[in-house]
Amino acid sequence: MNALQESVAIAAHNPPFEIHAPRSPEYWVRCLQEHDVQALNHLPVGLRRALLFIRERYSEAISAEQLAEQACVSVSHLRFLFRDHLGISFKLFLQRVRIAHAQQLLLELPPLRVTTVALSVGFNDFSHFQKCFRQIVGHAPGELRRAQK
Repeated sequence: MNALQESVAIAAHNPPFEIHAPRSPEYWVRCLQEHDVQALNHLPVGLRRALLFIRERYSEAISAEQLAEQACVSVSHLRFLFRDHLGISFKLFLQRVRIAHAQQLLLELPPLRVTTVALSVGFNDFSHFQKCFRQIVGHAPGELRRAQK
């Protein structure tokens, strides 16, 4: 075997980069909740910065422009990164992060009122919170709490 054939054989068994199967948005939400920074290392740097910013400030009002500035990318590129790598828009992803935190609060702190939970995770409109919660979780926030008892 000559040197060229040997190099090709080595490259075939050791690809220069890992190819990762696309993950669901729920997977990435869970990574943020569990502070799994290792999983984020496989994403482009701009998207990783954006996700880490969301993890820390999910309950605040975050615009695409503000997030793009924090991620050091343009707004259009940020939107592309979310769609291409997470399969969801930035706003819908942020919504899922907020609902996941609301679920956690409802289960861990039963005496907390549902309206208080909605406000604490960044929803200013309670009816919008309930609608989003029902769409993502499959039932109303109060039903989740009652099912836990």
